[in-house]
Amino acid sequence: MKPINNTVRALIATSTLSISLIGGANAANLVINGDFENGISGGAPSSWTLVSGNYSLNQANYHSSFPTIALDLGTFASSEISQNINLVAGCDYTLSLETYDFRSQPDSTVSHQFSIDGNTFDVLALGSQTIETQSFSFTASTSGLSTLSLATVGGSSPDANNWIDNIAIEKVPEPSSTALLGLGGLALILRRRRIS
Repeated sequence: MKPINNTVRALIATSTLSISLIGGANAANLVINGDFENGISGGAPSSWTLVSGNYSLNQANYHSSFPTIALDLGTFASSEISQNINLVAGCDYTLSLETYDFRSQPDSTVSHQFSIDGNTFDVLALGSQTIETQSFSFTASTSGLSTLSLATVGGSSPDANNWIDNIAIEKVPEPSSTALLGLGGLALILRRRRIS
């Protein structure tokens, strides 16, 4: 049996390091029950607090285009739900969600607003009659718990036709992880050339 040479050892070590870095860089959703599949607890969607107004969780069979349970924040009402999210100051995050607007005419009006850590993001009623993904980026200014709030805004019936689902906040991987992967690959190439 041939012994393993140094190049192969370096390749194995770099691959192992790369796999562990990539695995660690995968973002985890910081929002609990952002898909609203866990039902109701204490008068609000599980893991959320009903701040004002009302809401309903609409089942998939309510409309065939939306495949899961989705949040409808109180038709004709000013409604708000919230949840505490643990953030780290200086880190970049992405807030994303899916919406479904029953209207066929797009008007791009604001139907809901998210706020977290001093940032406010407008969710548009796109009138597309399809599931749309909207996402927003922000940098946390403080560390610790911050309140994620979702509220209806706009006219007399801002959200009558706009459902929300799959709310997620994920930490954006730091560039240093990508840089380490690049440095590992470069070191492997240089080592290989030196041996040749």
